[in-house]
Amino acid sequence: MRKKYDSAKEAIEAKETEKEYTYKYALIYLMSEVYLGENNRSDLPFDEILEARFFDESGELHIYNEEDCWYRSEIRDDEEENTEIYKEIYPVSGEIFHEGKENGPIRLEVWKYLNYDEDGQIYVERTRCAGILTEGGKKDE
Repeated sequence: MRKKYDSAKEAIEAKETEKEYTYKYALIYLMSEVYLGENNRSDLPFDEILEARFFDESGELHIYNEEDCWYRSEIRDDEEENTEIYKEIYPVSGEIFHEGKENGPIRLEVWKYLNYDEDGQIYVERTRCAGILTEGGKKDE
């Protein structure tokens, strides 16, 4: 379910439940750069955000703009039952994930939630980021 907001800041900082969950990673598209790494919301230039995804293996919070309105959509895996998931790994080109560590290239883990239409044909119902992996295939610590 998605909810509508007036600004990116309002959508990101909204408290949807009594217990707000903080995701480990962030993928943020800004006017001047793209950030992929640890989630640190306190340093965000809210006026430059085009789209943001906060995620880890348990879920994803997606903030995006559509027709001059901001939306907040969250997928929590503890709410998904009997769902087939297809996991894919995508290489990320650019800088090394952490300076000083010899992690090698990083990869973005993406989960695709599958469903079936009335004819039994499989389709991707939704997609979300799930993690960041390093050279050895292990999650970044």
